[in-house]
Amino acid sequence: MPGRVGGGGHMVSAGPASSDARPLKLCPSCGRTTDADSNRCPNCLADVTQSAVLGVAAAEVHAEADRVDDVQRARRRRRRSQREIWIRRAIVGAVLAYVAWWGYSTFIYEPPPVPIASSPAIGLSTAPEAWPIEDGNAGGTRVAQAPSAIGGTAAWSTDLGGAMKTAMVTDGQHLFIASDSNEIVALDLATGRQLWAQPLQNAPYSAPTVAGNLLYVTLLQGKVIAFHVDTGEVAWEGPNTVGTFPSSPIVADGVVYVFGTHGVFGFDAITGERLMGVEHESTWATITPVIDGPYVSAAGSSDVKVINRESGLQSYFLEFARSEPYSLVADNGEVFAIYRGTASAFDVTSRRPWWERFRAAWSQAWIIGWAPAPTAPPTLWFGGDAPRESLPAVLTEDRLLIAGRTGELVALSRATGETLWSTTTEPAVAPPVLATDGLLLAHRNSLSLVDPATGDTILERPFPDLVLTRITVTAHGLFIGAADGTVRLLQ
Repeated sequence: MPGRVGGGGHMVSAGPASSDARPLKLCPSCGRTTDADSNRCPNCLADVTQSAVLGVAAAEVHAEADRVDDVQRARRRRRRSQREIWIRRAIVGAVLAYVAWWGYSTFIYEPPPVPIASSPAIGLSTAPEAWPIEDGNAGGTRVAQAPSAIGGTAAWSTDLGGAMKTAMVTDGQHLFIASDSNEIVALDLATGRQLWAQPLQNAPYSAPTVAGNLLYVTLLQGKVIAFHVDTGEVAWEGPNTVGTFPSSPIVADGVVYVFGTHGVFGFDAITGERLMGVEHESTWATITPVIDGPYVSAAGSSDVKVINRESGLQSYFLEFARSEPYSLVADNGEVFAIYRGTASAFDVTSRRPWWERFRAAWSQAWIIGWAPAPTAPPTLWFGGDAPRESLPAVLTEDRLLIAGRTGELVALSRATGETLWSTTTEPAVAPPVLATDGLLLAHRNSLSLVDPATGDTILERPFPDLVLTRITVTAHGLFIGAADGTVRLLQ
């Protein structure tokens, strides 16, 4: 091949012939080149058997385009790799941040304590003459420190002019009753004479609670009102809170605790200032909360929640299968919950394991066979047989006494939940009370006294002139409430 003349007059070679380049084919699918002897495109695996071999010039053009494309792809891969690295770093960082937050909140963080009440000495009276709250005491054990007076004579009888709405409570000097005419009525304990009556916006769903010189009433619109016990004047009226308050308040260490459909709240007993609140949602909030030491427990529509009164945080919960609660009792570090047909017990200091928030995922893995069965929540016992529909229970040193609404009466072992005895009586119309001489039951037209050790009936007393609805036992005697508004004291 002839040369050409360079700028200095010298001959310059034209280089190797283009025929030395390897023959190529063009893939009809992806447009990239491949060796002429290949049957498949290495890029997209398309069949190139029928593709024609490119000419030298066309092969060079397409080969150059492939080289440019390879460079661009390499750049895109590097950028994509860098993005993936940053994404992985972000994910790892988020996971580490969550783990750090969870570890700190679970094992290290301690919230500021609940403010101390202005008068910490205010609480429920434990005197034999008092029955200051719906179920008798802070633990709700319904145990009276006096005989039943079932055989006593009438010291006085008063007509309220209408039926009573809730249980009767007393501080040893006054008897307080919520009537169905939307009034709180105070009677003189010695004579039965009405001392005062205060109208309410609506009738309370549960009994008032008396502590110190104030009477506390919860209303369904989510409000607490405190009345002076001597005059009935309003001492303070709390603000409306989210949800309703269908259960009785309970007072301890100068704080009024209220359980409602949207949480457990604590108010200063003297000023009404809100001191704490643990919010939740519950369809049922009719059971009065109970207090044992620094803990307040409340039974909602699906579980019992335990709140540390000092920190204001939930410390434990025990779940039930979407069932209506009937009773909650606490004593000596033990809490007993009665739901529809089931009774259970747990230590009030119990804690859920650190992995509790993963229980649902663990349970799903267990159901499909990927994991062993999750450990059950800590309890003393679970699943004791109780009447399907029961009244608030009585708790003694060794047994739990439960009266059903259709006449069942059951004694369960406090230690194990086993049935000690069961019997049938006339249906009870009010929660039973354990007096010093036996278990007192109110029926429609009679009272009966039952031996708590055996379930045998000790004594019965008819009241043909009354339709009984409520009973309260103190050292003053036996207070009987009737459907027509009659209140009678037996001594």
